[in-house]
Amino acid sequence: MDRLVFIGRLVILLQTITAEQSQKKLENISDIHKKQFNKEPNWIIKAPGRINILGEHLDYNGGNVLPAGVNRHLFFTIGSSESETPLIDAFAIMTGERSIISTQDKYNGWRAYFRGSLLALEEEGYKLDRRVEVAFYGNIPLGAGMSSSAALCCGLILGLSHTLGWGLDRKLIALLGQRAEHIIGANCGLMDQYAVLFSRKGHIIDLDCSSMETSLIPWKLKDTALVLVNSKVDHQLAGTGSIYNKRRAVCEKALNILKKDDSNLHFLAKASLDQLESLKTHFSKDDFAKVQYVIQEAQRVEKAKQAIFSGSAGDLGQLMYSTHEGLQHLFEVSVPETDLLVDIGRETDGVYGARMVGGGFGGCVLFLMEASTSKEAAKNIYESYLQKTGIDSPGFEVKIDNGISIAPAL
Repeated sequence: MDRLVFIGRLVILLQTITAEQSQKKLENISDIHKKQFNKEPNWIIKAPGRINILGEHLDYNGGNVLPAGVNRHLFFTIGSSESETPLIDAFAIMTGERSIISTQDKYNGWRAYFRGSLLALEEEGYKLDRRVEVAFYGNIPLGAGMSSSAALCCGLILGLSHTLGWGLDRKLIALLGQRAEHIIGANCGLMDQYAVLFSRKGHIIDLDCSSMETSLIPWKLKDTALVLVNSKVDHQLAGTGSIYNKRRAVCEKALNILKKDDSNLHFLAKASLDQLESLKTHFSKDDFAKVQYVIQEAQRVEKAKQAIFSGSAGDLGQLMYSTHEGLQHLFEVSVPETDLLVDIGRETDGVYGARMVGGGFGGCVLFLMEASTSKEAAKNIYESYLQKTGIDSPGFEVKIDNGISIAPAL
């Protein structure tokens, strides 16, 4: 199952919604809800996609990560019905698909994430006691490593909490969103959910995944632009046999080996390279490389925080390139298309750094660019990638945005 393709066959339409179209759709979404369900919704929810500046694959290894919500979103309307039948009546606006969703049946695509969210809530003691009606659409590129699935699960859970009076706090919603994805088969960490829920405009979240403590780092690289280019290779992270889950299993096994030497070590990202080297004979060559990446990435994150604080785009860009090299050669989660985009970035004037974002195996490449030349640089990258691959994928700038918001429907 594709973890992020939750609106299936109209991916291209969703990817090409402009910000202006999004605002227009937001203004009309209550009317769409009313037309579908013959009543006004109670709430409108706006859930962002996210980027991660540095710290890939550190969330489930107890490291620090540097995510931020961005100005690509999923939008929901939600309301309840007088019917006491406990189910969700959901309408996917972009495809025109309407489905009845309960915990009793199994589903594919976006419906599976709705059901996973309901099951996660039930495990925590929160059950639907009536019929709930939901309409949604979005402009987050799908299968691109921008956490559209976290936006979907967390946005739905927040909406249900407000509609049904549960009063769930955001930390619990993050945990429930993660549990929903685990039910689907993606053993993700908590970075995506925290970014979706707690982001603040103009700031990067410094999330310590060993303690779940957060702080905000002002984005001081004022004369830069963050540009995403979608490789158009959709990654698949769900399913017990996925490579993503296998990478996590390698990390868990490595931690158990290192703990035999240091019983106080509770997270792989907190290990040192000296510790790893001292136990090198206990690892296969491939597993050693993957653990080496995790420890090196944890060290890069600390350097990246200093680069952001000091406003050094050049230093941060070089760290991004180093991260991609680690993802490519040590952790082995990149694909030729994302590697090519990063290589094109190295050769493009005005690009400070680039790396694959998300769990890997496709998705987007994030470029840190000089703001004044970013449009020309993005155009050059687009043309070169198109010429070399035949893949038509214009880049788009993203702005760091707030986390999920919810407001009464007008």
